[in-house]
Amino acid sequence: MIFELDYGNEKLKVKIPDDNLLDVIASKPVKPLPDPSRSVIESLKAPIGCAPLSEKIKDRKNICIVISDVTRAVPTELILESLLAELEGYGIKKDAVTILVATGLHRPNIGKELEGLVGRRIAANYRIINHDAHRREDCDFIGKTKKGTPVILNRNFLAADFKILTGLIEPHFMAGFSGGRKAICPGISFMDMFRHFHGPAILESPGSAFGVLEGNPFHEESTEIAKKA
Repeated sequence: MIFELDYGNEKLKVKIPDDNLLDVIASKPVKPLPDPSRSVIESLKAPIGCAPLSEKIKDRKNICIVISDVTRAVPTELILESLLAELEGYGIKKDAVTILVATGLHRPNIGKELEGLVGRRIAANYRIINHDAHRREDCDFIGKTKKGTPVILNRNFLAADFKILTGLIEPHFMAGFSGGRKAICPGISFMDMFRHFHGPAILESPGSAFGVLEGNPFHEESTEIAKKA
């Protein structure tokens, strides 16, 4: 039997001999949103558990939007197009916005790869910075966690008076679930921090597991770091 697997922007064909094929477990189909862009805008106008963006953005002068890098399956261009249109509608100028790519320890996203991530229009009209975890001079120290982890984060993010995190939420083998605080830790963290939250004490903890948040040391540490930022 021949299967097609997603591989980057392409497909890979894999042939499995019938004698070696035990079963095929298919995921349940999910009904797509009829208008994804409209759904993003509606979420910004009526978010869960907080005031709408229009209220929170008042009198803000410097906006930093953190996005996932190309290793994450996030519809970043779609999200940014809707989000940036809303910000412009609230009077936020393009030069007041910095888009920060949360690379963690990954390589930077540049050129055609960056255009594919955010779209040509956004790439050409907005200030976009790739976080570099190796450049201490681009990060600031803002204290330590209760467990002693030094909190050293990207200076562009810390300098903004309004911060927006984008991404996806899915089960994570160590953090319980991805999304939210992981855009900051490890997304825009200095490399020395990785020795702590990717160290044995956290990696070997039984609480660091898929779908587990309560008692998960990675989740607790990264959430504390995000709150400090």
